[in-house]
Amino acid sequence: MKLVTNSKEYKCTGMETTAGTIQYELDTAPDVVGDTVQLLSDNNEVLREDTVADYLRYYMDGTTLVLTNTPEPIPEPEPEPVVPNLNDTKSSRIAESKTMLAAYLAAHPLTWTDGKNYSVTEDKQALLTGNIAAYQLAVTLGQTAELTWNATGEECTVWAFNDLAALAIAIKAYVKPLVAYQQAAEVAINACTTVDAVEAVPLDYGSVANA
Repeated sequence: MKLVTNSKEYKCTGMETTAGTIQYELDTAPDVVGDTVQLLSDNNEVLREDTVADYLRYYMDGTTLVLTNTPEPIPEPEPEPVVPNLNDTKSSRIAESKTMLAAYLAAHPLTWTDGKNYSVTEDKQALLTGNIAAYQLAVTLGQTAELTWNATGEECTVWAFNDLAALAIAIKAYVKPLVAYQQAAEVAINACTTVDAVEAVPLDYGSVANA
């Protein structure tokens, strides 16, 4: 079969019709679609003739000529771009700085003079300070008290007060620059006037001296 339109012939490899639509599968796409479309047999017998104006529209789907009464679909509107809110971005970035600090402390314990590692997380710091305070209170009240603490992955052992106090002081000194880094980052974030500036504030606890 062949299709003739605008006085040019194209090889037609198939035809399909549905309600209000006809599709001609061609070997090549027509340069121009004329007023009529004729489908001829190899012996030039007219098998079908369509007047293009009788259809609502026509279009090419690859090399398939489609005549249809189906309206052209209306494209979905592009969604409005989400503009980041400056205050929300600041809050999110500050929360991120605190989360990163907690993760850094959990992953980087302090190596003490005994060669063992001791956790420096906020919870562990609070627990250590509480143990020492409770011991001091008991001694002040004339009660018998015992100080215990544990290295990472080990069970608690008895500590002398001076030794555990020295460890607590060392942990405080170890953590202080990291906490100061987070606080400085928070101040810098709050001072930003654009979202890009907030996102550009560096958060790298590994860069802190002695970290």
